Amino acid sequence: MTCPHCEALQKRVEKLERELGIRRYDQEIAALVTRLGVTATHARLLLRLYAAGGKVVTHDALLTVLSSDSPDVLKTTICRVNTLIGERVIENDRTIGYHMTPPGLARVLAAIEPVELQEVRGLV
Repeated sequence: MTCPHCEALQKRVEKLERELGIRRYDQEIAALVTRLGVTATHARLLLRLYAAGGKVVTHDALLTVLSSDSPDVLKTTICRVNTLIGERVIENDRTIGYHMTPPGLARVLAAIEPVELQEVRGLV
């Protein structure tokens, strides 16, 4: 059993972690919008695919990101992102969903973590 003071501190830490996560997500969206020239909606889609690390993300999961229930909206959005970035960063994985290609993962990482920060964090 923990003391009331420890429980209060734990709740405060959890709240701050949530706030930091939200801020980080907002910063990543802003970085993608600025550095890749995509919209905020495109950035949210890119971040969802990036978070999967190249693994397939289902159509339904991506439609949730887009706040849509139309597969045509998803196809159009992915086509637009690939066109804006200038290479196929997102590929269709048959009827399951989509995944981000290795060049796509690298492009998103470069946009959200400039090379200087990647070096400091040991990502390069």
